[in-house]
Amino acid sequence: MLTNRNPFEGTPVPQVTRCKCCQSPADIVGVVDFSRGGADMIAQVRATGQPLYPNSAVTTKVDPFMGWPIYYHRCRNCSFIFTRAFDAWDKEMFSRHVYNVDYVRHDPEYLTRHVETARLLVPRIGQVRQQIRILDYGSGMGLLEAELKRQGFAQVESYDPFTRAQRPAGHFDLIVCIEVVEHVPDPVATMADIFSFLKPDAGAVLFSTLCCPQAVVDQGIANWWYCMPRNGHISFYTPESLTLLAQAGSLHYRQLDDYRHLMHHSARPEWLAGFI
Repeated sequence: MLTNRNPFEGTPVPQVTRCKCCQSPADIVGVVDFSRGGADMIAQVRATGQPLYPNSAVTTKVDPFMGWPIYYHRCRNCSFIFTRAFDAWDKEMFSRHVYNVDYVRHDPEYLTRHVETARLLVPRIGQVRQQIRILDYGSGMGLLEAELKRQGFAQVESYDPFTRAQRPAGHFDLIVCIEVVEHVPDPVATMADIFSFLKPDAGAVLFSTLCCPQAVVDQGIANWWYCMPRNGHISFYTPESLTLLAQAGSLHYRQLDDYRHLMHHSARPEWLAGFI
């Protein structure tokens, strides 16, 4: 259960800080109460009957305000948006305040997202399901691994620092990372860890996260439906910031659509053509 004791109290928030992706100056661009989460989003969709689009705003409020202000900064160079509020949090703090028994109420797709991901993967790489080695990074309960194995994929493993702390051995052809990178306080370290599992000079990282365009900044980051600190959404990328992260791993970056992204080596395997 959440208490009203503010874990951020006494921590000054600088007006300008260094970008976590490129170290350029980053200015405060907005502030959101910690309580803002998926329950607000779901309530608005139900009340209006209108779906959410990438740039949609959410003004509905369900849970009471916590009085915990979360400040977000935006980089002047790569436009990466982030907060430093969680930089000092450890696994216990995240488990207590974010990934607790109430999390599924704020992220109802948590238990079904693996089905949609399997529908994306099977038509594109099903022909190599016996040969390709796949890692689901940030796997949660390991539902995607179970679904892909059910559909005949022979080599699938899961890794999640919160739920499956045992690191897998070796390297992988494809690393799948679905709705994970927006949750991390250190994108450079996280991407480096993801890249460490990738086969040298081959393979790819397929991941999903919603990029933050200028229109969202103009309407106010506090109104953006994807800006939900209660869900652990603390890092919002742009194609520019993702390109920089890919280059740090000597990879190429491609934006597939509003949500899906690809990073790959110069020498692309033939099976990757289905995504490109």
